[in-house]
Amino acid sequence: LFAKVFLPAGYPDTVTPGQYQIFNALQAFCNSLASLLSSRAVLEGFGVGDANASATNALLLTVLQDVFSRLTTIISAYFVGTSLVPESKTYRLLADILNDAAIILDTLTPHVPTFRVPVLCLSASLRSLCGIAAGGSKAAIAVHFARNGDLGDLNAKDASKETVLGLAGMLIGSWVIPQITTPPATYTLLVILVSTHILLNYIGIRGLALRTLNRQRATRLWDGFIRSGHKTVHSPEDISSVENLFYWHEDRVIFAVSGIPDRQALSITHEDKYLLCVDHTDTVHIVLKEGHGPMDHLKAWIHASGGELDHFESFTEALEQKGWIIGEGGLVTRLPRRVVVGGNDKKEE
Repeated sequence: LFAKVFLPAGYPDTVTPGQYQIFNALQAFCNSLASLLSSRAVLEGFGVGDANASATNALLLTVLQDVFSRLTTIISAYFVGTSLVPESKTYRLLADILNDAAIILDTLTPHVPTFRVPVLCLSASLRSLCGIAAGGSKAAIAVHFARNGDLGDLNAKDASKETVLGLAGMLIGSWVIPQITTPPATYTLLVILVSTHILLNYIGIRGLALRTLNRQRATRLWDGFIRSGHKTVHSPEDISSVENLFYWHEDRVIFAVSGIPDRQALSITHEDKYLLCVDHTDTVHIVLKEGHGPMDHLKAWIHASGGELDHFESFTEALEQKGWIIGEGGLVTRLPRRVVVGGNDKKEE
């Protein structure tokens, strides 16, 4: 009965192996306890227990928080929406860091009455950023685990596990929180819970061996392929143990999103679905042609990074042998600039 309620149908055959879900469930427990501390602090800030407090003022402050939250959601979705799936591990960890930052700010509000309103608005914005980052990244991670099963069933069962552990955290917190009455005790417990929460997330995400490519994984795989004498590539497990969770590639190679530099950087065949152009700062811009696909993105990225394409076909074969999924695009994180090429002319779209 337990397996039917909390595990996906056909488990374990329908789920990609990994321990991420265990750590994800445990972090939900810690987050539930920490949220009780912040909720108590916010209620104190609203004036619960103060006869002079106004319900109208509390309502207006809630509305103001909601305004900041919604605006943050709209703006952040515009700027980072296309990066959430390719950089899902980064944004999944970032989401929990933002959530914990919001919890800390909420807990501080009773002690900074002068800045209570801006602090609460900031925490509302951080929670919205957390929602955007967590929503998109969790969807990509769920697809990774549900490769052979029902994605909807996996998400539902995962939500059930988090609900049970969150409820357990609330029940335990209902007994623990009333015992924590002084600021030193409150902040000591908060630091312990937040640190444990981040640590559990880090361990879970660090062990998450995604099989799709992004810019960092493609670069590391190509470098390993070159070092092996063009014979083999690293496995998803090997890459997951060394990849940086907060990875900022030096922007000497980018996919063009606006404008096309006049100077062509490297010779491109007519059959290639991309152009390589360089600007005055020696930054290589990858301009995609009409009809481009994920394989064209990978080829263009390696070419622009200085890689020799003589062994590109054997590279892709080695990737597939190691279980990498190369048919899903993850290198383009923003809507790229396209051109339609005909004869010697190029037309920008």
